[in-house]
Amino acid sequence: MATPEQIQVIAASINAHHPDWPVNSLVTFLGRNHGHRSYRVLSIAAIVVATDPTTTTPALLNNPGAWWAAAATAIPSEAATSVPSAATERCPVDGHEHEIAGHCRACESERKGAAGWLEPEPVPAPTAESYARGAALVREALAKARADWTPTIAAESSDPHQPDAAMRAAHDVEEDL
Repeated sequence: MATPEQIQVIAASINAHHPDWPVNSLVTFLGRNHGHRSYRVLSIAAIVVATDPTTTTPALLNNPGAWWAAAATAIPSEAATSVPSAATERCPVDGHEHEIAGHCRACESERKGAAGWLEPEPVPAPTAESYARGAALVREALAKARADWTPTIAAESSDPHQPDAAMRAAHDVEEDL
């Protein structure tokens, strides 16, 4: 785990490559998002990000990438990995041996299930009243849509003596053939 002084050093080294990234902002960013990492691993990853000419933000450190791979290659014993080593302590609960102790997903799931977190709320069965209420809402929506509807006129007639499509529709005027 990097100390505040070490995070300050890393922030200053990043700032040397990107003066437009303020040291105080970098200290805050690194402390909040990566303070749990070792000083050596964070230093390597941060320098890889800072020295990349295409980098526009230090927030790349929040994503997997070549910067973390470089740190893992340089210091494999300190690099974070999602694959536990054979020496990693396992969950002592029978049937959970494949999980890491203290981070057992099966235990967490069982804990949430016991607390009632995983039980869905029951959905009431439909009734004749609910169907009638739904049908009434649909009828109301259709009536409103019909009241608000105005016919679309495709093309206006250039002859002022000829009725247009809206006039013909409104008065049922038949066209002369």
